[in-house]
Amino acid sequence: EEHVLPIIIAEKLDTSALYNSDVALFLAQKDSLKIAQTQKDSLLAVMEKPQDSLAAMPLLAQNTKPVRASQKYFRIGAQATLGFAQPKQAGVSVIRGQGFAAEAKIMRSFWVSASAEWLHHEVATKELVKKFHPPRDSFPKPPGGGGPQPPFPPKLVLVESAPRYLLLGLGIRYELPVRFWLRPSIRIAHEWKRIAPTLVTYKFEKAPIGPSPNHEFTAEKFDAQWLSNQWRLGFGLEKEIPNWTFGLWADYSKVLSEARPAFDALYLRAGAQFRF
Repeated sequence: EEHVLPIIIAEKLDTSALYNSDVALFLAQKDSLKIAQTQKDSLLAVMEKPQDSLAAMPLLAQNTKPVRASQKYFRIGAQATLGFAQPKQAGVSVIRGQGFAAEAKIMRSFWVSASAEWLHHEVATKELVKKFHPPRDSFPKPPGGGGPQPPFPPKLVLVESAPRYLLLGLGIRYELPVRFWLRPSIRIAHEWKRIAPTLVTYKFEKAPIGPSPNHEFTAEKFDAQWLSNQWRLGFGLEKEIPNWTFGLWADYSKVLSEARPAFDALYLRAGAQFRF
């Protein structure tokens, strides 16, 4: 009996240990099967996701519209102008002023332009030059009116005026097909010129009395008048940034009308325009 009891106890211990090991092995196999099933499900989800994306692409393509760059067809802005009378005349100052300009795009590279400029200059010539002073029909009357002429009539020595005028232009501009950081273009326009009422002062030199000359002044005021058939041809360089355009222009203005004399001019313009 002393030998049988330990054997029975040992067999019981060995059986329980074996049972516990089998249970642990079964549980481990069960957990590994669960992990494998989870990995399989995730792999299937990854494989099916591109198919779902491909299936949704036609619907996205229908709802998505191509993005196009916004086109700007109008421009409006201000400019400063300097002008030089042509041909050059002694006593005629630089022409200066400012104005506004607006443009509309009618087709590729072509713009219709409209402008208004307020300009002025001073004139002081030794004789009456009808191109630079307001046009008139008769020579200025000397001092004394219509009385008898003195033995030595006064001599005209200076004519002064400060013309102010408005230039209204309507033309077309063409952008040259040149790719550069500055965009060149040419413009031709017809202009109407309104000369504001102007006061002209005449200085006469009479026969000297004593050592100093004797001067006398008269003045005449001319009403406003319009001149037409004036054309302007110009070349310019422009720089575009978002919503704005900066430009520098050189224009030559030519008067083709022979009914009223007027002078030609070379203009330099600088300005900025807002695009929309």
